[in-house]
Amino acid sequence: TGMPGDLTELGRSIRSKVHRCTGIPVGVGIAPTKTLAKLANHTAKRLQAHTGGV
Repeated sequence: TGMPGDLTELGRSIRSKVHRCTGIPVGVGIAPTKTLAKLANHTAKRLQAHTGGV
């Protein structure tokens, strides 16, 4: 992916910080292309109970 570390943990960290700073719940999708990231984000939101929104 070109990104070091655990991407799931990065996504959780982003979600947590956005929620803490703005109070707005968000979903995070990380992928090698914009299209796949949008699809991952959509899936994370739909399956939030299983994925935690990441």
